[in-house]
Amino acid sequence: MLQLLNIKKPEYLPKATDCIKEMIGMIRQLEKKGFTYIISDGMYFDSAKLPEYGKLMGLNFLELNMKLKAGERIGMVSGKKHLTDFALWKFTPPGVIRQMEWESPWGKGFPGWHIECSAMSMEYLGKTIDIHTGGVDHIPVHHTNEIAQSESASGKPFVRYWLHAAHLLVEGQKMSKSLNNFYRLQDLKQKGFDPLALRYLFLTASYRVQMNFTWKSLTASQKAYRSLKEEVGKIKMQFSQKETKESSEQSSDIGQVIRDKFLQAINDDLNMAKALAILWETIKSSLPA
Repeated sequence: MLQLLNIKKPEYLPKATDCIKEMIGMIRQLEKKGFTYIISDGMYFDSAKLPEYGKLMGLNFLELNMKLKAGERIGMVSGKKHLTDFALWKFTPPGVIRQMEWESPWGKGFPGWHIECSAMSMEYLGKTIDIHTGGVDHIPVHHTNEIAQSESASGKPFVRYWLHAAHLLVEGQKMSKSLNNFYRLQDLKQKGFDPLALRYLFLTASYRVQMNFTWKSLTASQKAYRSLKEEVGKIKMQFSQKETKESSEQSSDIGQVIRDKFLQAINDDLNMAKALAILWETIKSSLPA
């Protein structure tokens, strides 16, 4: 699927189950630094020990606890000290045999949801990473907790830049199995669409804006993508037939100006719509009148 969308394969594709040792090691660090406590169902992170907890939302610990309510995004487990405390390691309930459980210094169990991401990213990418992506729904809980446990364990900033994407709508509705509007690349191919037409469509909008996928918009995107390939092909043929030393030097100078404009666009919070517009301007100016 990555090849169909012309996406480079990541250097690492680790599984959470391959990094249990690293997760346990990170929890032990937090325990030694006094950020944890144990209740009947597991070991928890004490969010009150971190005054900056909630900074990703522009809130502090007290403000965030007032904002969140038990039973909405976070359930209030009996024994938890604060609403925003979260599980680092969950114990296997007595008499229960789980398919996936591991031994730990605190008893047999399994890692909490948040610790997996922190331990894996720090194992493969270091204590501070440049870019962390995810959906906007991860800001108040998952990413907030990743920051808390990672920075408490390492003493260093966890992420330099966060890129939170808005959710995708399909024909104005949220994707769901009940509405049968959950599509895969194979579904698009069966309908005669090039997967790269979908990528082109996504590049026409900001990742911050909730995009509405429609078959009409995908059809228009496929038409634009095919036209782009055709025009680029014409330019390649034109330059291969007429290129001289002088024209090559002129093309190099013009190309640098275009590259600078393109880089300015994508460096402006990944403004890909503007970058595409620059691409089309370049193509139109390159073709013979």
